[in-house]
Amino acid sequence: MNSSLHFVFSRKFLLLLFLVFLLTRVVHLTADPPQDLSWSLGLFFDEGVYNHNARNQILFGEWKLDEWNDYYYSAISTWIKYYVLGLIGVGRSQIRLISIAYSMLSLLFVYLAAKESYGKKTGLIALLLFGTNYVSTMYSRVGMQDTQTLTVFIIAFYFWQAGMRRLNEHGKLWSVYMFLAGVTVFISYTYKNLFLYLLPVPFVALFVSFLIHVRHPQRRIQIFKAFAALLLGTVSAFSLWYLTFYRPNQDIISQFGSFFTKQQMFPTTKLSKVLEIMQGNPLFAYLSHTPVVLFGAFFTLLALYVILFSEKRSALHDSDLYVMTWFWAVFLFTTIIAYRPMRYFLPILPPLCLLTARGLGRLNRPECLRPPRHLSVFFFPVAGLWLTIVFGFGLLPLRSRGIHSAPANTFISPTRFDTIGGLLASFLCLCVLWKFFTKKKWKIPVLPQRFFSVLALVLVLSSVICDGRWYYRWLRTLRFDVADTGRDLMTFIGDTPAYIGGMNAPGVAYDTPYKVLFSWDQFVNYRENPIEKYRLTHLFLGDGAGSDERRYYYRKYPRNMYRATPLRQYTIKNTVYTLFSLLEPRLEILLDRDQFHPNDKIEVPLRVINYDFREPRQFLLTWALYPLEETEIIEPWAKGERQELWMQAESYQEISIPGYIPDRAGKYSLLVSWQEPKVQIFQAEDAKSQIGRIVPDQAGGNTAVFHHGSLSSPEKGFIIYGDYRYFPAGAYEASFRIKVGENTSTEPILRLDAAGHYGKVTLPYLDVRGVDFPDVGQYHYILLPFLLKTGTSFVEFRVYTYGITDVWIDTIRLTAQEGVWREQPIEVRN
Repeated sequence: MNSSLHFVFSRKFLLLLFLVFLLTRVVHLTADPPQDLSWSLGLFFDEGVYNHNARNQILFGEWKLDEWNDYYYSAISTWIKYYVLGLIGVGRSQIRLISIAYSMLSLLFVYLAAKESYGKKTGLIALLLFGTNYVSTMYSRVGMQDTQTLTVFIIAFYFWQAGMRRLNEHGKLWSVYMFLAGVTVFISYTYKNLFLYLLPVPFVALFVSFLIHVRHPQRRIQIFKAFAALLLGTVSAFSLWYLTFYRPNQDIISQFGSFFTKQQMFPTTKLSKVLEIMQGNPLFAYLSHTPVVLFGAFFTLLALYVILFSEKRSALHDSDLYVMTWFWAVFLFTTIIAYRPMRYFLPILPPLCLLTARGLGRLNRPECLRPPRHLSVFFFPVAGLWLTIVFGFGLLPLRSRGIHSAPANTFISPTRFDTIGGLLASFLCLCVLWKFFTKKKWKIPVLPQRFFSVLALVLVLSSVICDGRWYYRWLRTLRFDVADTGRDLMTFIGDTPAYIGGMNAPGVAYDTPYKVLFSWDQFVNYRENPIEKYRLTHLFLGDGAGSDERRYYYRKYPRNMYRATPLRQYTIKNTVYTLFSLLEPRLEILLDRDQFHPNDKIEVPLRVINYDFREPRQFLLTWALYPLEETEIIEPWAKGERQELWMQAESYQEISIPGYIPDRAGKYSLLVSWQEPKVQIFQAEDAKSQIGRIVPDQAGGNTAVFHHGSLSSPEKGFIIYGDYRYFPAGAYEASFRIKVGENTSTEPILRLDAAGHYGKVTLPYLDVRGVDFPDVGQYHYILLPFLLKTGTSFVEFRVYTYGITDVWIDTIRLTAQEGVWREQPIEVRN
């Protein structure tokens, strides 16, 4: 037993732990963050924004290509990243490695601070809890500012506790450590100015310590000395920052800061709205998946309140005061702000882990169970408020959310029942505490010390397992949507220089050789038309619940978007993104004749305008005639000869495409196109469903398909629908890959259709019978052609089952021949 404990506290074991933590952070380095980690799309794209200018300088030799400059956002961090990327190269993996390096430093300093403050055992528990924390691990894998900023603040905490410990022991260098604490705590603010609310933490902790020891003159003098050294470090760092950075760039820094302050953090001053915001703090919802850390910290805080309001208050460790102040700073800040993505709660994770480790590390100390002899009356209102928060906002709302809910799941504010229930539970707990602490004689339950050690071990392992399960779930469902989209952009754009604009363009195109423009309404690159100012070649715009960029651009820049051509669409975190080209040609159909005879020869005259200003381009021109009347099969009845046309940059040319009129009388629509048909494959598992469920299937293209069982669920309904997208005008063919459980029915078993505008506009549909499938248990393609005469928003593909047989849906393969329709139909008369 002793040899096992010796190994656990040895350097070899610590090194092993750090290697494991490093492995969990570097494995699948370019993979997407978990879809359910945060509702914010910034988790997927903002790493490109915060590493934008270093990329500009290294790839294009110019630091500032547009109005955005992340140097103003975080000067020290930006320069560090620039020099590091200059050594290891520019790429998504590289910026994530920088963040991982910061996270490993944060683990080291959490361990050192806890070990020096509380002992090796508590230090090891804190390291295990923080190192395995699912949220912290996942955010450390993305190249954003939050992990880096938090690391600097953790280092400041280490310096602070080291200085206070040496001061209390009358050791040397305490003033140096306190000075460094002041410097680093201010540097954490310069990394991300959102951390301004953490600046007072070391000072408030000292002030509380002063109040506790106000009757001890020697201790008061020590605290004054510590305060002076801390203040000197902070003021020194502030002065250097103010004179060399803030003052010369005050206007632009204020511009960036005012957007977040006015529009996101504090958008309203109306009291009812403010109270609603405060009630909706999602802390408990975000962290309910790790209950040991969450509630372990809360009950440790309650125990610390008991000590704080008793005669034992002088026994509180200085680090206890710092960690408590740290927790309350984050809690209060996230309570009053309106915009609260998961990353804003990262700073609360270290104090939660430290508090839980503090409590678990003291479980086997019997003296900790002895109640104080005197307890201040102020304890009960403070404890009542705290218990109300724990019960009313933490425990009771879990009845509807669940304790193992993902952080990004829909958050429901506590109800009136939760609030009243929290008040009642708090009152009952206060009654029990009052009787417990006012009882003169009571017996301490005699339990073996090993019991408490085992209990602590079980709770630590439970926490590791809870967070480990979420990490394992992410490993089993890995996605590389952002990285794959970046590679696909290079396929469609090619080797020609390009300039891509859009709010999330810097993130998705970080690994590409193209210039990118970060443009965001009312924030940056929006005052002038960015398309014309920077001569953008492409746009990467979101459209859906997470973003309405596409509609915004069409509304604000209609003339430019009139000639914007969708090249490709992507789905990232349930939001559809479209890659638009601003360089595709404009076709004008010059045909002035409407009536023809069957089999007449026809010349379709066109005017082609090439908007590409970079270099000459080749276009493949052709036309097709589609019957206006409804037919069983939608296909062209006549096609023109394909013509290759080379055009100089920014030029126009007229050309005629020959062909023949169909041999059947009727009216026809003329479609002219200039490019090859596009093919895109949609996975059924990415769609929504009324009655289907995702099941594994090795015969499926992505090893998982949507299934509906007629026996287990015989009702009718949509097996798949949704994944709403925008499609331009053209001729389309959707090919559904489906297999069924029986193929003898002559009645319809399925209905396939495409619908636009959230199902309000139904495009041609197809009823499919069982006999239409040659084999049972084998996948077959069912074709659904349709035409779009204009660009159509929120198009979805749907499969409706009549509940007759089992159905499996794998993929939908869409072939699109985009183009321009002639407004007047062509009439063929005998």
